[in-house]
Amino acid sequence: CMKNSSSRRRVSPLAELRVNPNPWVSEAKALTTFVGIGTLLGLITGHLGVGFGLGLAGFLVWHFLQLHRLERWLRSPRSRPEPMYGLAEDLQFHMSRERHLQRQKRAQLAKGLKQFRRTAGAIPDGMVLVTRSGEILWFNPQATELLGLYPGDLGHHLNHLIRNPEFLRVFTQAQGRGRDNANSIEIPSPLNERVTLEIRLFAVGKDQQLLVARDTSLVHRLQTMRKDFVANVSHELRTPLTVIIGYLETILDDESLTLEETRSLLEKLDRPAQRMRLLVEDLLLLSRLDTGTIPPADECPVVEFGAIVRAVGKDCEYISAGEHHFEYELAPQLKLSGIEQEIYSVASNLMNNAIRYTPAGGEIRVRWRALEDGSARFEVTDTGPGIEEQHLQRLTERFYRVDVGRSRQNGGTGLGLSIVKQVLRRHGAKLEVTSTLGEGSQFAAVFPASRVLIGVETGPMEGPDRRSFHRA
Repeated sequence: CMKNSSSRRRVSPLAELRVNPNPWVSEAKALTTFVGIGTLLGLITGHLGVGFGLGLAGFLVWHFLQLHRLERWLRSPRSRPEPMYGLAEDLQFHMSRERHLQRQKRAQLAKGLKQFRRTAGAIPDGMVLVTRSGEILWFNPQATELLGLYPGDLGHHLNHLIRNPEFLRVFTQAQGRGRDNANSIEIPSPLNERVTLEIRLFAVGKDQQLLVARDTSLVHRLQTMRKDFVANVSHELRTPLTVIIGYLETILDDESLTLEETRSLLEKLDRPAQRMRLLVEDLLLLSRLDTGTIPPADECPVVEFGAIVRAVGKDCEYISAGEHHFEYELAPQLKLSGIEQEIYSVASNLMNNAIRYTPAGGEIRVRWRALEDGSARFEVTDTGPGIEEQHLQRLTERFYRVDVGRSRQNGGTGLGLSIVKQVLRRHGAKLEVTSTLGEGSQFAAVFPASRVLIGVETGPMEGPDRRSFHRA
């Protein structure tokens, strides 16, 4: 077996060749042999000159055949080496060695190129290699997603495909000045104007440039959210604080106020003070939700979600004062594994929002049910004015309001849906919002099957006792 396996091994062509240390000596021996044989034949036949000429001609023919074999071998790169002698043998050895080295270099280059393409494909940034004039030489797959380049664009000029004026200006400057590092610019993606790209140009050698495109949309959104958050917090705190300071200045400056007038002014301070308190509490809660973690589903206590919804419903009906009609469809056997206080905030915020934005005489339908895949869905549907589609994606941003004036009039802090989103994220759940203008909205919290338990309806429970429950 070992003989068979070793015989099947590929033998390098160099192993079949031997090095001739003195090729000129071999040539001289061959010449001497041919001429000697010809001269000997001439002496025997009595034609010495003819014999010498025939020996020399034989050497030339033999040499011609050697060259012919060498030329045939050179024309067939994959052919095996042929037996040769003298200078031809030496040339064959050196040429075969050069072939072998070139094949090794090509294999290494192909391997390096393959590794480069694999690495470039893993980089999230779009990369485009162009000539100094802008002709596209190569690009990675991400350039297709970010810049809309396709294989057919190879050889075309990049400035003909990206028609943004700012990009053309920077690209032209980089061409004219030969800068090693052009200033970065930000332009909208040619495929989607909502996607912002950071473009940088780097010189590669003397005649090439590398364009790197990075998606900075998320960074822009985060920066915008941070600026809006700081501005909104400042504004939300300044408004009630201004009211409080105004009333306090009135009380302190006007010494003629009676006790009843002073009491009346102090009572007016209660609402802005309570608003500031609620705002600070919500901000602290959001901070805790952002940084804290909760135990796995198997370690969390069982939460009677149906009981929580009924308790929140009573408070909402009291706040509504009969102005809204409530309908409930609750599955009492459905429980959750989670943090009760946080789950309570989900039900409270969603149901209170429905009261705030549903006009008097409207309906609010609350539903808690199991889904076919084992998950559970909590829905709050109202008959309010509805929400425009452009606002749906931003509803969970902090302090984002569709109707600012109405929200403040109803006493909202603008943080309710942000709290709901963070609580659901911590529990592995998600928030789904659908709305139709003039018909109403539906806010639904979908909890994963891993946190849903099914059991008999009981009173409030304490601790992680699951003896009467099973997974959905």
